[in-house]
Amino acid sequence: MKKFGIFFLGIIILSSFSINNAYIESGEENPILDVSANSLSDMKILAVIANGFGDSYFWIKDQLESWGCNVTTAGLTSVVASCPNKPPRPVTADFLIADATTEILSQFDAVYVPAGPHWVILEFSSVTHDLLASAYEAGLVVSAICIGTIALAQVSSIINGVKVAYYSQTANDMMDAGATIVYGSGVVSDKRVVTAGSGTYQSTNQAIYPFCVAIAKNILGLSAVIQTTVSSVKGETNTTYTISAETVNLNDTFYGNTTMDIHTVSANVYLEGSTSDPTYVYLTDPDEDNIYTGNFTGTEKGTYTVDLEIKSSGWGLESIRDAVGFKMKALAGFEIWLVPIIFSAIVFTIKYKKRMRK
Repeated sequence: MKKFGIFFLGIIILSSFSINNAYIESGEENPILDVSANSLSDMKILAVIANGFGDSYFWIKDQLESWGCNVTTAGLTSVVASCPNKPPRPVTADFLIADATTEILSQFDAVYVPAGPHWVILEFSSVTHDLLASAYEAGLVVSAICIGTIALAQVSSIINGVKVAYYSQTANDMMDAGATIVYGSGVVSDKRVVTAGSGTYQSTNQAIYPFCVAIAKNILGLSAVIQTTVSSVKGETNTTYTISAETVNLNDTFYGNTTMDIHTVSANVYLEGSTSDPTYVYLTDPDEDNIYTGNFTGTEKGTYTVDLEIKSSGWGLESIRDAVGFKMKALAGFEIWLVPIIFSAIVFTIKYKKRMRK
């Protein structure tokens, strides 16, 4: 009977481990994006404009062509009038938006919608919405800047569940279509969608350059993150784990431009099936070795995913979904619901032992 009591005592000890301790089953190291063999000069970009398009059409086109890119224009009409508030600069379209078949779109890497008063037309232009939807479905990077984002806001198949840059006049439309608004970042790239907010100072490249870089990064398969890992340490009551992101600043790719330097790296940690907001983790690089780390203490068992956000003035905010995943499990043992059963068994054992002594 002594051995029987010791057996149950062992069960209690194991059960306490089950209740208080956990460990992480980490996923494999996850290379985020493979660098493409293509170069900036290989990119083929399609601009989409209607009567009243703004000067950002030219500024974006000039920036892309300075890298050697080929920029083609699709117009709602064959000759497209420029912004009525500026000196006239009409453009002859290479082809009509209505004629943009899937076969034609597949020749391009990305499409962009510039700012300008043409938004009052594009907001209700179903052929433009169809072009954008077909382009995204065909694998193109889809992008828009300033008030031009109103065209994207009409295509929920593109932006539903996607992070987009805040712009006051299109934010409500974006949210109605299922987008997540990102505040405080002029340019946001997420899931092959690139958006830029306010058009202020576009002519000085404060918005145009990072917008173009974000498009190029998506086309070429470039990322500021090389790989992301998760490591864990057992604790008495919870598990603390470290998220690590190895980064590269992309200066060399963009002609030594030091604006590519990374400003911040952060992570949102999601627990599968939970309705709670994700846990925000700020990652730092105190050793200046381009490896950013941050800690998170888990309190619940389950499957977790980590989304990364990397900011730079050179490209805005880069969102990397499911950068790495892991599972947090209980240590081997019995679940907490077994404790009452175990307790009852011990009481029964003690009473039985007393009877046997009588």
